[in-house]
Amino acid sequence: MRKRILVLVLFAALAVVGCIVSTAKGSVDIPCAEIAAALGGVRDTAHAQIFWNIRLPRTIVAALVGVNLALAGAILQAILRNPLADPHIIGISSGAGAGGHLYHARPAGRSVAHHAGGVRRGNVRRPPHLPPRVA
Repeated sequence: MRKRILVLVLFAALAVVGCIVSTAKGSVDIPCAEIAAALGGVRDTAHAQIFWNIRLPRTIVAALVGVNLALAGAILQAILRNPLADPHIIGISSGAGAGGHLYHARPAGRSVAHHAGGVRRGNVRRPPHLPPRVA
């Protein structure tokens, strides 16, 4: 039990260090002292503007995406009762790829559902650059 707590504390510390590095490093390096000043209320410097408007939102979104992906994986493994469950194994990735292709194949200005309904009914017109279909 003590080892598990130590590992959790280590990973939490690594996450904090990762957040600090993510907000400090970039095309413009921001010193840690200026990050602390920005967190303390200083907002009139260029580094503070970069921190508040670009780096901090990017870091928060990255952390939330990571949490959501981990949660989705845990739910997938719990529902399937398989600790090795993977989106590629059960076809989720293939379905997402098919949805992406359907989205990009839709006619301009049409929704995916509109296009799918037209394909089902057979009234999707051929693009004008293709020759007419020979019966």
